[in-house]
Amino acid sequence: MNVKLCALVLALLLLAGCGASVSVEKTEPIDFYFCAAEETEQTIDFERPSGALSVQTVDLGRQDISIGEILTRYLAFCRDGGYGPFPAGLEYTDLALEDGVLALTFNDAFSALSGVDLSLAAAALTMTLTQISGVDGVSIHGRSAILSGDWQEVFTADDFLLQDGSAVHPEYAVQLYFLDAGGNLTAQRRVLTCDDRSQLPELAMDALLAGPDEPGLTCAVPAGTQLADVSVDGALCTVVLSEEFAACDTDEASAQAAVRAVVLTLCSIEPVERVQLQLLGGAGLQYCAIDASIAPDSAWLE
Repeated sequence: MNVKLCALVLALLLLAGCGASVSVEKTEPIDFYFCAAEETEQTIDFERPSGALSVQTVDLGRQDISIGEILTRYLAFCRDGGYGPFPAGLEYTDLALEDGVLALTFNDAFSALSGVDLSLAAAALTMTLTQISGVDGVSIHGRSAILSGDWQEVFTADDFLLQDGSAVHPEYAVQLYFLDAGGNLTAQRRVLTCDDRSQLPELAMDALLAGPDEPGLTCAVPAGTQLADVSVDGALCTVVLSEEFAACDTDEASAQAAVRAVVLTLCSIEPVERVQLQLLGGAGLQYCAIDASIAPDSAWLE
């Protein structure tokens, strides 16, 4: 397993700022997740129950407590214990809870985090705060340029895989498109693990061809279709599929659904905006033109 570390996250804050009055009802003790002071990237124990992070259960002592107070207690715990990976001077400047997402805004001190420390900070904060009743996910906002990278906008506890005996690999969320019971294309979110983001188009196609993992969905791409090649040049992704793909060419609806599923899936990955679909042997399709590159259309999902 891998320390899932996608991304950005934040550390918590020492001061109770705007939004700290958001109240929740917390009746159970809370687990504070952190990095032990003596641990480094090389000495992290991925085999313990909490994986890459250490954990300590803390009794908040009150039933009615604000999220701002919980953040303050958490940060003080990490600061006083010398625990990481949060940088000195980190503060949150705003806090808001809406539709289960806790939005936190941080000052520029957050830019001191990078690499594994950045990922561990994301995991520690998310794992801690999503225990609060009403908090299903955490979104991070900040003034640092590092926050504008390829990160998810909302983190949940399920986004982090903290037990691993091998290495730390980033994970990325993509959208795979399958047919629902009504024959309409619908997106299924899938998290893919890779060391290099350039591998995402290939991994996404492999996942699409393997089919959905949720009941009620079916693959628009014909069974037996194999990925021969995929490459990205700027905003254009060229994908080469085996001749089995042509089995979709029985009518307009089937051909369009298969082609659009491929295009929508690949265009969910930045910076892809258009897809050139090719079949081994150079064959085309009768019911859906693939001789030119195709850009996704929102009308496909209506």
